[in-house]
Amino acid sequence: MTRHVSRIERPTTQSQRCNGNQVRRELMAQLEAHYNSRSVIRIGYDAFTRLVAILRGRGVLRVNQYSFVEEQVAKFLHVLSGQGRVQSESFFFRRSTETISRHFHKVLRALITLQDQFLVQPTGSTVSPQILNSGGRFYPYFKNCIGAIDETHIRVKVSKEDVSRYRGRKNYPTMNVLAAGTFDLKFTYVLLGWEGSASDSRILDNALSREDNLNDPQGKFYLADVGYMLRSTFLTPYRSTRYHLKEYSRHPFENPKELFNLRYSSLRNAIERAFGGDMDAEKVFEVEGGNDCNAYFKWTTEMDGVMLEVLREQKSKGQKEDRAFSAEAYRKANPKYKNIKGKSLHHLEILREIYEKDVATGAS
Repeated sequence: MTRHVSRIERPTTQSQRCNGNQVRRELMAQLEAHYNSRSVIRIGYDAFTRLVAILRGRGVLRVNQYSFVEEQVAKFLHVLSGQGRVQSESFFFRRSTETISRHFHKVLRALITLQDQFLVQPTGSTVSPQILNSGGRFYPYFKNCIGAIDETHIRVKVSKEDVSRYRGRKNYPTMNVLAAGTFDLKFTYVLLGWEGSASDSRILDNALSREDNLNDPQGKFYLADVGYMLRSTFLTPYRSTRYHLKEYSRHPFENPKELFNLRYSSLRNAIERAFGGDMDAEKVFEVEGGNDCNAYFKWTTEMDGVMLEVLREQKSKGQKEDRAFSAEAYRKANPKYKNIKGKSLHHLEILREIYEKDVATGAS
C-alpha cells in the first residue's frame, strides 16, 4: 500500500542529515553562481553578502551546527519575493516546515533591529546633493525640500468580513502603504497596515500624529502628489495643470505653472523609482490585457539591444529629425507595449549614435 506524504519530514539518520547538508550547500553555490540572483531573491548577490555580514556582525543571526546565516537569509528573501512558500522551501532545503517557519521569523526579527540604521529620517540641516548639484534646475527653488512621499498598494489576504474595507482602487484587497524617501532612492519612513480603501490624506494625518511619526521639520517640506492637500510641509503640484513627466516629452512647458510642475515631477520621480526597485538593469512590466493581475514579463538587456537596433535602422532611413523620432519609428521599435520607462543605459555606444552625445550622456 502506498503511503502518501503531505510534508517533508525531519531527517532521522546521520546519512539523511549529511545528504540534506549537501543539498543546501549546492543550492547556495548555485545562488552565488547565478547570473541574475535578483530574479531569485530580489537583490544582487553582492548586496546579499553585505546584508548577511551586517546581520552576523551585529550578532542578531548566528551560525550553529545545523544551519548557517546565508541559508536562513536566502530562504527569507525567497519567500518575500513571492516565489516560495513554507512548503516549497521545506522541499528544496530539506528542512521541516517548522524549521523553515522558525528561520523566517528569526530573520524577520533580525531585520527589524536594523530599522534605526537604515530608516533615518532627514533633519534638513543640509541640502540634498541631487538638488544642490542640479545645475540650477532645482536649486535654490527646492533647497528646503528634504524628500518625497508616496503610497503604494500591496495585495493582501484578509477575512471575508474585512474584504470591503481593504478593496479600494484595485479589484482585490490591498494594504495602502505610505513611504517617504530621499532623492538618492533611500526610504526614510514607512507606515504599514492601512486598508486599501483609506484615503491618502487620512493615512498622512496618522503618520504625523502617531508616536513613531513622520518627521516634518519646520521650514522644510516634502514633495507630495495631487492626492494630498497642500500644507506648509508638503508641497503639491499646481492642479488642473500638466505635471506627469510623460506629458512633457513631446510638448514642452508653456507657462510658469507648467515649468514648476515639470521640475517638481522630475525631482519627485525619485520616490516612484524607489518603489519600483529602479536600481539596476532589469525592468518588469505588467502585461496589457487579461484579468490575471499577477501576469508579468521581464524586459531584459537583450530586448534593449533589439529595440535600439530598430531605432538605429530607423534613424538611417531618415525617421529621425531634430533629435526626435517619428511615430512610425516608435511603432516599429515597440509595436505592442507602451509607457516603457527607461531605467539604465546598457548600450551607451548605440545610444550615442542614435541620440547624439549630448542627449545620450545627459550633458547640456
